[in-house]
Amino acid sequence: MVTYLTSQDFPHHMATTDFLLEVARIPTLYPDILVIDLIHYYRIHADPAHTPIKPDSVLKLRLPKSFTICLEVDLGTEGEEKIKAKVAAYYNGPRNLDTKRGENKIYSRHDEKTV
Repeated sequence: MVTYLTSQDFPHHMATTDFLLEVARIPTLYPDILVIDLIHYYRIHADPAHTPIKPDSVLKLRLPKSFTICLEVDLGTEGEEKIKAKVAAYYNGPRNLDTKRGENKIYSRHDEKTV
């Protein structure tokens, strides 16, 4: 455990976990929003059944329509080109996350793209 706590993965793990904990609190502030599932990257990477495109986390929400968000946490270690390649893979890749083409949106700062 000590080795992991000092590894370069630990800050990424904490940032991802902190984000998911905040998402889990959303229904207490906004009761009309339902958190269906929060999948941490450890679970995604440990399960070979998940899509080969592996986001840091997957969030499934309902407000009132259900949708899925693939989360990428970048702490400045991967570079812009790698992040763009991951987003392109989500856009063009398999739909194994209970989603359908035309119902997905990719958000990148100020842009929105329907997939």
